[in-house]
Amino acid sequence: MFFSLAFLSYFSMFSVWFKCCWFVLGVYGFISCFYHKRKHSKNFWQKLL
Repeated sequence: MFFSLAFLSYFSMFSVWFKCCWFVLGVYGFISCFYHKRKHSKNFWQKLL
């Protein structure tokens, strides 16, 4: 019983950490994509002008 409880708590902690990791990765990817798009659009406008 104690072993299953410990495993359950460990698994829940791991799942929370996994979700946080995925969230951070998603936010970082979104920001980097947005930044690159802005940079490219800036270069595009400079080329246009």
